[in-house]
Amino acid sequence: MPELLTILISGLLMGCIYALLAGGLTLIWGVMGIVNLAHGEALMLGCFAALYFAATGFVPPLAIVVFGPLFFLFGVLLYVTIIRRIVNAPELMSLLLTFGLSIFIKNVAVLAWGGELRIASYLEGSFAFGGIYVSKARLVAGLIAITISLGMYAFLRYARQGQAIRAVAFNRRIAEQCGINANAIYMIVFGLGTALAAAAGILAGTIFAFTPLVGEQFILKAFAITVLGGMGNFLGALIAALLLGVIEQSVTYFIDAQISAAAAFVIIILTLLFRPQGILGSR
Repeated sequence: MPELLTILISGLLMGCIYALLAGGLTLIWGVMGIVNLAHGEALMLGCFAALYFAATGFVPPLAIVVFGPLFFLFGVLLYVTIIRRIVNAPELMSLLLTFGLSIFIKNVAVLAWGGELRIASYLEGSFAFGGIYVSKARLVAGLIAITISLGMYAFLRYARQGQAIRAVAFNRRIAEQCGINANAIYMIVFGLGTALAAAAGILAGTIFAFTPLVGEQFILKAFAITVLGGMGNFLGALIAALLLGVIEQSVTYFIDAQISAAAAFVIIILTLLFRPQGILGSR
């Protein structure tokens, strides 16, 4: 029983980090209709932001406070200079452009930091509760991640700006007739999505070793969560992320860690076969 609870808690905490990454992806996808293949690179940059904080003697999760607004502005800059040109373009254009952007950012990162493994470690050991063991770093990262995710959900649901975002996602033309500036909303959404992915990277960088190619590892998980939760459904992404985290930890413990990497593929296939609209999506 303690082993099962350890698996469950570890999976949920990992799922909280996945939720940040997938929340940003589903926000951009659902509101703007853009499949952002460069989303994982924002996570990668967040990992290196955490590493910078660790190297300078600060607690890495605090990098969210400093770098979060900077990554938001980075996302806004990307939108203004590149992304806005493909908002109304065919989906193939967005795939090609964001794929090229992903390759560019990765190669610049490799030139800047090299390809060796790094980790922004700062907390060693685990908490023990009656035979249940939870990594200290994972617990802190998971709690911060779920706090940010719930805060973002509350913003989208209750804040005036969040309601404007939901209105544009539902119907851009009607939203514009009501006086909402859709282009400004798109800019904010892309900035928020980038900042969420970077926050996920800052937290993940304290748990896992990473290289400039780490985004490739996480982007598939983000797509699996987005498909399972329902495209554009932030709450669905949160629930799906927690499910994926528990599934991965269970497969790692009971079967093999290498096989757990295939969990995202299996989830995408099964969801598309049996519930293509996702668990909280609508047809």
